[in-house]
Amino acid sequence: MARMERSTVDVIGPQSPPESFGPVPSRFPGAQHGRRGRTPGGANGAAVRAVAAGHGELGRLSPLALELVEVAALFDETFRIDDLAAVLNEPVGPLLLAVREVLAAGVVVARGETLAFRRAETRAEIYATVPEPLRVTLHRTIGTVLLDRGGCDDVAAAQLVKGARPGDRAILSALDDVAAALVVRSPRVAADLALHVLELSEITDELRFARAATAVEALVAAKRVGPATELARKTLALPRVPAGAAARLRLTLCAVQLMNGDPDSAVAEGTALLGEGHLAGQRRDGAELVRLLGLLALGNVPAAEATADAVLAGAERPGTDATLGAGLSTMAWVAWCRGHLTTALDLGRAAALRSAHSESHGRHPALWLGAMLTALGEFDEAAEVLDRAAEEVGRPLDTLWEPVALLLRGRLHLAAGRLDEAVAAAQKGLALAEELGTRSVVPVALATLAQVAILRGELEEAARHVDRIEPGPAVLPTDAATLTWTEAQLAAARHGAAAVLPMLTGWWSSLPTEPMLLLQDSAAVELTRTALAVGDHGMALDVVVRAEQLAAGNAGLRSVRAAAEHARGLLDRNAAQLDRAAAGYPRSWSAASAHEDAGALFAAAGDQEAACTRFEQALGRYGQAGAERDAARIRRKLRRFGVRSCHWARAERPDSGWESVTDSERRVAKAVAEGLTNRQAAERLFLSRH
Repeated sequence: MARMERSTVDVIGPQSPPESFGPVPSRFPGAQHGRRGRTPGGANGAAVRAVAAGHGELGRLSPLALELVEVAALFDETFRIDDLAAVLNEPVGPLLLAVREVLAAGVVVARGETLAFRRAETRAEIYATVPEPLRVTLHRTIGTVLLDRGGCDDVAAAQLVKGARPGDRAILSALDDVAAALVVRSPRVAADLALHVLELSEITDELRFARAATAVEALVAAKRVGPATELARKTLALPRVPAGAAARLRLTLCAVQLMNGDPDSAVAEGTALLGEGHLAGQRRDGAELVRLLGLLALGNVPAAEATADAVLAGAERPGTDATLGAGLSTMAWVAWCRGHLTTALDLGRAAALRSAHSESHGRHPALWLGAMLTALGEFDEAAEVLDRAAEEVGRPLDTLWEPVALLLRGRLHLAAGRLDEAVAAAQKGLALAEELGTRSVVPVALATLAQVAILRGELEEAARHVDRIEPGPAVLPTDAATLTWTEAQLAAARHGAAAVLPMLTGWWSSLPTEPMLLLQDSAAVELTRTALAVGDHGMALDVVVRAEQLAAGNAGLRSVRAAAEHARGLLDRNAAQLDRAAAGYPRSWSAASAHEDAGALFAAAGDQEAACTRFEQALGRYGQAGAERDAARIRRKLRRFGVRSCHWARAERPDSGWESVTDSERRVAKAVAEGLTNRQAAERLFLSRH
């Protein structure tokens, strides 16, 4: 089928007829199948015979066979016998004789389960003999048959638009229904079809505005967000746009604004739409979702809480499952931001369950629940929840959220120590976000890539990712803390502990009521360690107390409790607490860090055996986390005790071949390939230059 690439912004008025596209139901005027024995092509037999005069293989065909090739010429390159039978209104049995005729004559050939003209020139000549009115009717009939029989959407669309003409309001109205139905099933075809129908609309046809709204929605579903935005704005600038069509266009624009990092505009537009009363059903649900998420993205937690409370109370109208789910999800984030983590999980699970029973699009509570579970180290449940969320946002009308699902999957892989998978998911999400223009998810995707690079000891690469981050409103309320913590981790790796504290000054005052920074991976521990390293015992104590308060208020969350024990163990130099923390952590890197701290205490006390045991445990857990930079540091410590190798180093590796090479050896090879000297490579990887 011919693909038509054209601008989407010049299609509001009448245009020349298109060359392809458009499905249509059987209520088309003039598109009914012919009566048996008198097909739509029967009146054209003489013209076909005229063509046959120049083609010997056609001259011997029966009348039914001639009608068959005439109708077949209007199909695409290939056609099926049962489709021909439906268009000709003939039983398949008698038609088989005609099919055998044209096959024996060499007019058509078999291509698997379909037929095709042996020579394209023959098909083109026969097509040209069909009078225009008859050709239009046949294209409508073929398209209807293909669509009704479950044929390929874009092939049916190509046929049906060839059967439509500018100003044919009955046909265009029928095509409207088909385009709307195809948005979910085949968004690319729906977008092209909607644009073509819009082109065929007269400037006096009031339905052209609704068609523009359908085209905009289909373009977004087809991942063509830029053209969708341009068409929406151009349409809204026209005079006398009906309120319903305008509301649909504005809703699409405010959803794009939210994901493009402009929550101020999204909240204002969503609030205005809800106040005007032009939206109903799923579209009103969408406006509620945009408003709530926009308030959270702006960090306006009190306003988000008040709005969600009104939704849940039914103050404005009785809530549907979708709006109730959005309200519950918002309250979950409010609780999370204030450190009420157990309550946040309960609300998040309720929101996901409520929205799972809704047919509305934009059901994203499962995404947010997955993010919370990942942060708390509940990896199995997080994976299950994110799998379900990925299915939801994989639907065409939720296209804008696909990068978020990929990003959260990447965060889960990172936390679970699957660094290659984390990079793949983050890169895929980043590429899709850049394609869609959803800039709000780009910073955290870059932060994920930077954190992987830090773990691997690739600090220059981490710095490149961090340098690309442009701060601004994001999708998750936790994103600002994630970005700050990533920059702090890089600063600590490059310049030491003293470089970290100035970056975090703005977070200290909010810790009592909004402990967001402490919910980052091992942040409480690293902050305690950093404060002790610079001699600020008071700050270290403050962090430990805040971490313990967070754990006490969220009994049963093992990762939070382990972090508090780890921080206290560092402050009090208590190896037993550090051992308990290591045993309680669900995340391998955090457990390794606790083992390493315990090992350092035993080493300082002169207990070499206990120190080596903890260091070897740390080495194994760092290896599970893919933290090669940290693992290299542990190997260096073990060498000081005369330990040159241990059973962790080669666990589950073959004895020979490329797969036998350790991650450390791979990093060395990469550093040398980049042209680094032995000394430079050693400094990057915490190794001896030998």
